[in-house]
Amino acid sequence: MSTYQTDAMRREYQVKAWKKIFFAILGVFLLTCGSALVLALRATSSNALALVPAIAFFAGGAYTFLWGLRGRVVIDGSRIEIRSAFQEKSADLSEIEGYRTFSSRNGNYYRLYLKDGRGSILLSRDFDTDEDFNRWFRQIPNLDEHDREVVLDEIARDEALGATREERMEALATAKTLSIFILIVTIAAALVLDFAGAEFRMPAGFVVAVAPMVILFLAFRSPLLYAALRQKADPRAEVAFVLGAAGFGLLIRAGGTHFVSVEPMAWIVGLIALACVGALWGTMRGTVQIPGRVLGLLLFAGLYGYGLTVMLDTLPDRSPASSFSTTVVGKHISSGRSTSYILHLGPWGPITGTNSISVPAKVYRDTEIGDEVCLALHAGALHAPWYRQVPCGQDVSPDLVK
Repeated sequence: MSTYQTDAMRREYQVKAWKKIFFAILGVFLLTCGSALVLALRATSSNALALVPAIAFFAGGAYTFLWGLRGRVVIDGSRIEIRSAFQEKSADLSEIEGYRTFSSRNGNYYRLYLKDGRGSILLSRDFDTDEDFNRWFRQIPNLDEHDREVVLDEIARDEALGATREERMEALATAKTLSIFILIVTIAAALVLDFAGAEFRMPAGFVVAVAPMVILFLAFRSPLLYAALRQKADPRAEVAFVLGAAGFGLLIRAGGTHFVSVEPMAWIVGLIALACVGALWGTMRGTVQIPGRVLGLLLFAGLYGYGLTVMLDTLPDRSPASSFSTTVVGKHISSGRSTSYILHLGPWGPITGTNSISVPAKVYRDTEIGDEVCLALHAGALHAPWYRQVPCGQDVSPDLVK
């Protein structure tokens, strides 16, 4: 164990052994990548900006390696000292107002909040602690649990939710059940919209479009029962997942649909996103992480707003399609969290410059530079012209969404 006693009141805890090894290997790997990138750039580029990725590798590798090597937490009587890769912070129990628990892609950690707004200290959960540490740490108030009890107490005292405490708590349980039900319905409808036959797309699209509006109305009417991107300890029903499920479902459906210009739709997407945040603003409590929650909510709402706008422009559009053809002037594969297959096209119709479209993998493999590509252009129900690639030599269907 990486814990040892230096005197009767002092305890020191290092990073867990297996994580220390992991961070050392990862740090060396990043430093090696940075070195290799510098050598490659010296041979191919004289642009100083090209060194930015190498610097990022070096910085990440140094931090990761030193975190595993230097990271430790020391309990000395009533005082806690936390050492990270490059700095040390400490505080006395009497200076700590409480702590909250957070999770991120980099792991789980506590944030210790100091009294009188004097900032906070991060405490990673990567340390190999013991019962002595837990006993000491339990002296710090859990602000998440305090907030949870405050919300539950407000719900229990809100006469609008029921005549008795039991009825009001039952209203909270009903809200949680209802939010889960709406999420399941949204996911099911999104699957039908994306993968079922054309005859099911209009009703499925209606459900996917309306489900977030229902949950937003419920949250706006009863902010004590619903929340968006809530903390783990928050007892209220989560609503952001419905927005996310609807947004991703609509986005998948929009795949292969391209627009001459997104400007006619941008203001609609913006209004929808702001309306979503406005409807959920009353669910934001306190001041903890409100900016981050609002940004995350804008992402979910923007995704939903874009998908909804695309669907409203394309799904009911029955305008005659205009046929155009052009040639492939380039192609490439974009890799990241997902792989996209991109064809670069020459000018055509209303587009006077080089433009790009994403296509299925098979179409990408079967298409060479110089090949002809045919496109069908629609006016759009919202007057945002949209187009898709269609097989050359065939009549353009008046309904490209089938």
